[in-house]
Amino acid sequence: MWWTWTPTGPRRRFDSAIQCLEEDGMLLVTCTDAAVLAGSGYPEKCYALYGGNNFGNTQINNETNHEAGVRLILNLIASTAAKYKKSVEPVLCLSIDYYFRLFVKVRTSPIAVKNHASETMLVYGCNGCGDKLFQPLGNRKDNKFNYPKMVGSHSCKYCESSYNVAGPMYAGNLHLSAFIDKILEINAKADKEVYSTTERIRGMLTIAKNELEHPFYFNVNQLCSLFKCPPLSLQKFVNAIGNLDHKCSLTHYKPNTVKTDMPWIRVLAIFKQWREQEMGKDKELNTVGAKVIAYLQQHPEDDTNADFETESAESKKIHELRKVKMVRFQQNPRKNWGPRKEVSRG
Repeated sequence: MWWTWTPTGPRRRFDSAIQCLEEDGMLLVTCTDAAVLAGSGYPEKCYALYGGNNFGNTQINNETNHEAGVRLILNLIASTAAKYKKSVEPVLCLSIDYYFRLFVKVRTSPIAVKNHASETMLVYGCNGCGDKLFQPLGNRKDNKFNYPKMVGSHSCKYCESSYNVAGPMYAGNLHLSAFIDKILEINAKADKEVYSTTERIRGMLTIAKNELEHPFYFNVNQLCSLFKCPPLSLQKFVNAIGNLDHKCSLTHYKPNTVKTDMPWIRVLAIFKQWREQEMGKDKELNTVGAKVIAYLQQHPEDDTNADFETESAESKKIHELRKVKMVRFQQNPRKNWGPRKEVSRG
């Protein structure tokens, strides 16, 4: 059974929708209030409607608010389902333009419901360098459940900036590859004359399928701005990641954003190395990046010796994916498309 609706106000329908579903049914949820879920002007409304908050309005953190919005919705669905001994399994969760579209399977499983706390987290987002600390609300080990231990401190150890607290939000995976493959198969057979968005569907789902499971992405250009260095191309950045034996992926959320399993301080160290390579070590820096550089000078074990030029197996996958002509983001359907000048009155 499928149940789909478009909630735009208070989440009154989640409870009844979950109870209406047949066993192993699927919820199709569209939330159009991205200004609340991914914006920074309504923290009190976001918490009242969804039971949590995003990262706020600091430049380094607000890039990730769209994924935070997806995870806030999922946590609300999971918390509602848990009351009825039901567990949730996200199979596809997307942020598209101004709205969110989620496909979530729901099944009765009292045992799986016990994992709800360990699959829920608070996230501390540094307002300076963008570091993120994950605070699970439950601790599960070998099917034994314990109270969680606190992580981190009140300020970032890399740049001494404060943290914003986001959540509680869903901590698990957002996509199921087998489900995406099935949609791509159906999309390939669709009549392009009838369905004009088939190319964008293919592009967005292909990227979503290849996204890393690691929570949250970042913008490469923002980190260049943090270190006041020349732009680092996405190709050279993923070369550096791959040559340091870490994984990296593009994301469907925004252009020029990536995910990686590399520790954050080593990501920052890549940009420090790039800055020194392009500008020299003596170039004065009076930003948060200067504090990160000072930290790395005191902790050389966290520094990197990245190779920006050599292509690795990991970076080759991303380069090949970028070469494929796919529409990933909204394109203007015709010339001069968009809001026009207000009609004059008189």
